[in-house]
Amino acid sequence: MANDEWRTPPALFAVLNARHRFTVDVAATGANTLCARFITAEQDAFVTPWGCGDDVAWCNPPYSNGLIPAFLRRGIDEIAEGHIREVVCLIRADVSTRYWHELVLPFASEVLLPNGRVNFLTADGEADRGSGTKGARSPNFASAVVVIRRQSEGIDVPLVYGSVTYDRGKRYGDDEAPDRLPGDTAFRRRHGSRLQPRLALGLEAATD
Repeated sequence: MANDEWRTPPALFAVLNARHRFTVDVAATGANTLCARFITAEQDAFVTPWGCGDDVAWCNPPYSNGLIPAFLRRGIDEIAEGHIREVVCLIRADVSTRYWHELVLPFASEVLLPNGRVNFLTADGEADRGSGTKGARSPNFASAVVVIRRQSEGIDVPLVYGSVTYDRGKRYGDDEAPDRLPGDTAFRRRHGSRLQPRLALGLEAATD
């Protein structure tokens, strides 16, 4: 499928990489890898070990049917086998799927929601006829950044939801002006202190 090779926006990757310091890209080609070390389809990420113990994996998996849960399962297994300590996956934010309830909710440490639909880059860099923006593709679904990391035995760490803010470019901007909804200004005045997510990443993200 064409979207199997959609590239992660560099601005989004930069925000995440500043925090996680990725050492391997586990779903890449030589042309679109974001890490010096990477695993291609020919090398087969379902056979090749992802690391040697303390590695942190980046995974923007192919979106063909079945490959998102397959990469999630593989990442969970690689952590359990001690090959990596953490994997960060950019996937569809589809809570109606089995993988969300069987793989994300039970195993994720964090789920981060980007500020708007992710403006992926096309594999070939040609203009996207849908948006008229060269080299960019804004899909018709929302995305989520799922962080799965090694946990200490016997310690149950609750799942944290948060946000990740990055520069989406002039063409995209914000999907919704902050005061666009009826009553929004008054609502923010009453509840502003609670609008900040528990976890916020980004170059301009506010801190608690």
